[in-house]
Amino acid sequence: MFISTAPMDFGEVVRVILGRNDFETLIGCEHASSRIAGGLQGFGLDEEASSSHVAWDPGAPDVAQHMARRMAAPLVPGAVSRLVHDCYRPSESPSAMATRSETREIPENRDLSRRARLERIDAVFKPFHETLAGLVKAGAAP
Repeated sequence: MFISTAPMDFGEVVRVILGRNDFETLIGCEHASSRIAGGLQGFGLDEEASSSHVAWDPGAPDVAQHMARRMAAPLVPGAVSRLVHDCYRPSESPSAMATRSETREIPENRDLSRRARLERIDAVFKPFHETLAGLVKAGAAP
């Protein structure tokens, strides 16, 4: 069996939907997607689980979009499932790559190597938070 040592392609991990340039509010929605990178093979979840709260917060994107439109605020929704990396959690937290969600075991997150954890932090967590920080910095400019 061949095991690739190349970094996994997580695809798009964060989106930006711009509002006014002079915004006072920035909306982040960490759990806006149930998408799991192809190389992770859907974490073995069936369709029901992958479209449920196990993998994301199904109502959160609509609420965040509504709020962003009402306030003309930029919106930064995550574009990958919280099972890959929960961007709401500190990257060093065990719950950032949870081994259980709701009543489902997530064995693909159990016994992750340090390298696999760092890869997810670099590919998912950092881009999400760097995008938020960049927008805050740009919005705070005089």
